[in-house]
Amino acid sequence: MNLIKLALRIDLLIYALILNVVMFIYIHVQHRRKQYSEKLFQRALLAISLLIILESVSWISGEINNASQIPIHYWSNAIYLGLITLPGCVGLTYLDYKIYSQKKANKRKFYYYMIPTYISVISVIYNLFVPGSLFYIDAQNHYHRGFYIYANAFFMYFFMLVVVILFYKDKKRMSARVFKAVGLYFIAPILGIALQLKAYGTSFSMPSHTLSLFLIFLLLERDEMMRDSLTCLYTRHNFEMRLKDRLKKKQSFSLVVIDLNDFKSVNDTYGHIEGDKVLQVVSEILLNCTNVEDLVCRYGGDEFFMLIEHRYELTYKVIEHIKAELEKHNSYNDKYNIELSYGQLLVREDNTMTMEQLIAEVDHRMYADKLRCKALNASGI
Repeated sequence: MNLIKLALRIDLLIYALILNVVMFIYIHVQHRRKQYSEKLFQRALLAISLLIILESVSWISGEINNASQIPIHYWSNAIYLGLITLPGCVGLTYLDYKIYSQKKANKRKFYYYMIPTYISVISVIYNLFVPGSLFYIDAQNHYHRGFYIYANAFFMYFFMLVVVILFYKDKKRMSARVFKAVGLYFIAPILGIALQLKAYGTSFSMPSHTLSLFLIFLLLERDEMMRDSLTCLYTRHNFEMRLKDRLKKKQSFSLVVIDLNDFKSVNDTYGHIEGDKVLQVVSEILLNCTNVEDLVCRYGGDEFFMLIEHRYELTYKVIEHIKAELEKHNSYNDKYNIELSYGQLLVREDNTMTMEQLIAEVDHRMYADKLRCKALNASGI
């Protein structure tokens, strides 16, 4: 066995595996409740790592000119080719959730995104009955491709292209970073697969998946992990950085501050654990009532900020949606009602106020609403 030749063939696979492990551990050691998107991201890392290990085993067993290695060489390739589309399918599921933020629908659509993997597995089973249609290992333990290798690759190209086009049809739902991530996840693996098919004896497919996931990690997941540990909302720092960015770019947006009414009485009467549950309920409602490109932040204590990227008149609809969801929750809670006060402000392109002035102004509007709510409660209305 030529160890130098083998090392050159699998060096990219080794580096890719190390990078996958580092990203997986980094996400895993975060001491907070894991987001669903992080779990999907970790599944994509695991899928790529499994394929890297299988490909490495196939290269190692293929370099040994010994008949005893033929079964290992054959089955490592069979499992690898059966699952080769799995990272792409899991990646599409991940991107779907980043765009639409619908967990239940995402779980259902996962089975549709897995179609290329179903076809790959069927191809491997078919190869058992028609050896060489997908691949075969000769008596000298050499690997040979069959026609269906190229057919499966073409189908995966086509399937990913269709899904990405469907994603981009809903580009209004995407933030700029998600828009870039979709493109990266399509282009990098496609180029890697094409290079591996063209240059026989190379390993570009799985490293290209790793590269695309690493770039997506920098674009999306690193910020996702910088969240409040209790509510999983963005922190005050995230909010202020986003607000400064919008002010620099002279882009219009809506600013909304939300504060819980009489939150102290919940803590005093039912304890801080119950108070934490209230914060989590409100956080979930705020996330469900906003779009994926909007930013929802726990600013401090029981105060929340929302930076809404769409037209100002739609901000009223968001607030009405929040009120409706809160009323629905209160109807199931016979211990106490959760009530919120709101302050909102349209920040135009020609805005001259500083970040501090904007926050002070929207806070002032929220406290005016809080006084109004107290007056209504006092009058029994």
